[in-house]
Amino acid sequence: MTFNEKIKELRRLRGLTQKQASGQMGILHQNLAAYEEGRAKPPYDILKKIIEFYEIPFQDFYAFMFDESFMPKLQERNTNA
Repeated sequence: MTFNEKIKELRRLRGLTQKQASGQMGILHQNLAAYEEGRAKPPYDILKKIIEFYEIPFQDFYAFMFDESFMPKLQERNTNA
């Protein structure tokens, strides 16, 4: 699962639209759409907002990005958060 697929899945688990999630994160809806569709990569400041919004502990960020076994833990944590 790629980064864009992961953030899309986490948003869906929370039952949010892209517009709702981007508003809560304080980023543009169009930018979130581009990140979720893999058309763009978020700059560091936006990546930080995404990580904080989905409650990904900093020490777990590497696992989120590269370890497929980590995603189920985040899915459970973000279901209807």
